[in-house]
Amino acid sequence: MNTNLSSRILNLKLIMVFLSGLAAVVFMFDSKREDEGMTLLYRNLGEEKVARVVSKLEEEGLKVEARNGGVYVNSDLVYVLRAKLEAEGVSPGSIEILDNERVAM
Repeated sequence: MNTNLSSRILNLKLIMVFLSGLAAVVFMFDSKREDEGMTLLYRNLGEEKVARVVSKLEEEGLKVEARNGGVYVNSDLVYVLRAKLEAEGVSPGSIEILDNERVAM
């Protein structure tokens, strides 16, 4: 009976270590994104459109990140850059005006 209790305690400790490690990894990735201050500028773009937008932003000397069909820029510049790229004809054409806003009907 004593070994059964020891085995359960060991299993519980292993589960706690695993969950702690998993939480640390999630926290690390989440805090990295916040530290960078990067926000989605455009999403669901093809490679050609991503390359065009990224090229234009890099010409301006801006920090830009392309991943998973999206373009990420500094959070403070999202709306200004969307307007600027649209005015210059570089915009991919699918701007979400109401970013995550809900409209009641």
